[in-house]
Amino acid sequence: MQSIDRFIWILELLGNSRNGLMITEIRDELQLPLSSIHRMLASLKDHGIVTQDEASKRYKLGVKLLTIANGLLNHLDIRERSKDLLIELSNQLDRMVFLSVMEQDRVVCIDTISEGPNSNFYVRIGALMPFSVAVSAQTILAYQEKPVIDRITNSIEYIRYAKNSIMAKEDFLAKLQCIKENCYGTCLEEFQDGVNGYSAPVFNRDGKCIASITILEGKTDSGIEEKVALLKKTAKAVSKLNGCGDDKYHKDIYIGSNY
Repeated sequence: MQSIDRFIWILELLGNSRNGLMITEIRDELQLPLSSIHRMLASLKDHGIVTQDEASKRYKLGVKLLTIANGLLNHLDIRERSKDLLIELSNQLDRMVFLSVMEQDRVVCIDTISEGPNSNFYVRIGALMPFSVAVSAQTILAYQEKPVIDRITNSIEYIRYAKNSIMAKEDFLAKLQCIKENCYGTCLEEFQDGVNGYSAPVFNRDGKCIASITILEGKTDSGIEEKVALLKKTAKAVSKLNGCGDDKYHKDIYIGSNY
């Protein structure tokens, strides 16, 4: 493992830990000498990228990393272009709305809107979306070129996150096809018991799916058809802001240049 790999692994471990990690926990995960872990953490602390709680001695990500991340987010045009529309959707639905993009075969949340008092579910910016269970990731993947879909589906490890998690490649591919047929995807207690998700794709002027917009609902919530209609309308509007014309849609279904 090269030095830069070790630093990245530490940052990813800390990023996925809500309460921080002890140095021994990091050592156990990376299977590296404690002295090596200590030197890397000390270097990261010097640059403000990680911090250590004086009482618990646990390490967490520092604010300097947030500054770097915000610099990246400021350059993501789609985030800025869609902000007002996502806020409007969140207000209309009284639910959390989040925006995701795919980069290097990974889908990550780049923005969240929780305007309504009933926005009970939480997804953090920077969270990775597992393809096997996250409809935000599946919706983007459904519109990628076949080599990309093949590469990712062949590498997926199907893990049961919730009672309805997809556990077979054939079912996963069928779901991707269903997403394309309807121009939105569903996650019905596949990622978390008691929680449903609905996601719609965002396209650019070249017809490439560049993002997804997702809402989260309780499994007993009503009026889903109306909410999905608003979700698709918003995704279409964001697509138009990114150069995708009305002629690429037919009855709110994205058809590219085939219609």
